[in-house]
Amino acid sequence: ASDVMTLTFPKGMDGDLSISVFDLNGRQILQSNHDSGVLNTRLNIERLGVGQYTLRIESEQQVSTQRFTVLR
Repeated sequence: ASDVMTLTFPKGMDGDLSISVFDLNGRQILQSNHDSGVLNTRLNIERLGVGQYTLRIESEQQVSTQRFTVLR
């Protein structure tokens, strides 16, 4: 298993981006901001324990959410 997750942003996500990771209780675990024009980035998930999380990518025009699971 890798401690880094590569994110490719959905089409239409223009402008500055905010990336957040939440646990199943809704607590924000990670947060990062990225300048406009970024098409993909790497997110360090080393601090996350085994379990399910929600990834939220937000731009000025759009919000995308997706669940993912960390396995070790």
